[in-house]
Amino acid sequence: MVGGHGGAGQLDDVRLAARDIRWNSSEFDHAAAVLHNVHVRPTAPPVHLPELPSGLRLIGISFAPSVIRLSGVVSEWRMEVPPRRLEDIIGALKVVGRPLNLTSVGRLL
Repeated sequence: MVGGHGGAGQLDDVRLAARDIRWNSSEFDHAAAVLHNVHVRPTAPPVHLPELPSGLRLIGISFAPSVIRLSGVVSEWRMEVPPRRLEDIIGALKVVGRPLNLTSVGRLL
């Protein structure tokens, strides 16, 4: 940006530069352009988050094609877990290589 910054979505002067350009059958070593009084419309799609369980705190959001990944923490989450389901969870965690804190496993059984 060459000049200052105007209002939201407004840039004064924008400088574009490129090297090794191929356009149709022509080739250029470099090119530059200065665009004056540029107006842009910032586009951010609305993100509707699901209802979060009580006590869950959102700590991160990341985006990938067709994916919105939410990360969160919960200070304590108590629920009844049948032993067979607990074995499945531990097995799944071993497969993905996630650390497992076994200090509270006794309370779940």
